[in-house]
Amino acid sequence: MACEGVHIRPAKHGDLGAIAEIFAYYVRSSAVTFAETPPPVTDWQRRFFDLKARQLPILVAMVNGKVAGYAYAGPWRPKPAYRHTVDTAYLAPERTGQGLRRLLLDDLLTGLRPSPPSRGRWLRYAKGAPAGA
Repeated sequence: MACEGVHIRPAKHGDLGAIAEIFAYYVRSSAVTFAETPPPVTDWQRRFFDLKARQLPILVAMVNGKVAGYAYAGPWRPKPAYRHTVDTAYLAPERTGQGLRRLLLDDLLTGLRPSPPSRGRWLRYAKGAPAGA
């Protein structure tokens, strides 16, 4: 089911509580995050300011005035081989299956400034193209 009335915008400091709640749901109910305890809002504040300092986007999907999901481009792993891998997106549990993740990632990828050639491979993968494309 498509989600109507979605507004994708840059995240604001005031969105961090909702972002923390969304992530906490996945920490508590799945293994997808590999986290054992949900990080507090103060951790999200540090991440928010770090992404801003690196000029990397953090976006929220707003539905009916509420944060329904978020996506950001940020360092994934500290190892050099991962230096160009930069996506993450989570949705409020009641907002899955509505196309929001796709909207968030489309806007996220559109907002990334040009980077080294490996980014092109990552973009094709993120858009669903075969690995050899």
